[in-house]
Amino acid sequence: MSSPVVDRLLAAINARDPDGVAACFVEDYVCEWPAHPNLTFSGRENVRINQVMRYEQRPTVQAEIVHSVVVNDEVWGEWHFFDQDGKAERGVIVLVVDSEQDLIRSSRFYMEVVKDAVFM
Repeated sequence: MSSPVVDRLLAAINARDPDGVAACFVEDYVCEWPAHPNLTFSGRENVRINQVMRYEQRPTVQAEIVHSVVVNDEVWGEWHFFDQDGKAERGVIVLVVDSEQDLIRSSRFYMEVVKDAVFM
C-alpha cells in the first residue's frame, strides 16, 4: 500500500532524476532526522541539491520500499537503499502527504547504514 506521490518519488529516485525527485515535494518541505538532528533540512530546492550530491557520491544507488502502510495523511514505509558495491541503508521513512496537492509536505527519517551488507 502506498500513494501516487510516493510511487512517483520511488520511480524518480531509481531513474536518477533529481528534478523529478524534487517535484514530489511542497516548496516549504521539512525533512527531520530525529536520531540525527544535524541532518534535518527544509525546502524543495535542498531536496534537489541533496539528490544531485547523492548521485555523485553513489552512482549506482537504487531504492525499494519493502513494506508500507498508509495512515490518514502519513505513509509509513520500510525503505532499502543499496548500491552495486554492497553499500546499503535500511529503515523507516514517515512521509506526510498533502492530499490536495498530491505532494510530500514533511518526512521523518529513521535510516541506518547496514554493516557488512552483502546483496545480490
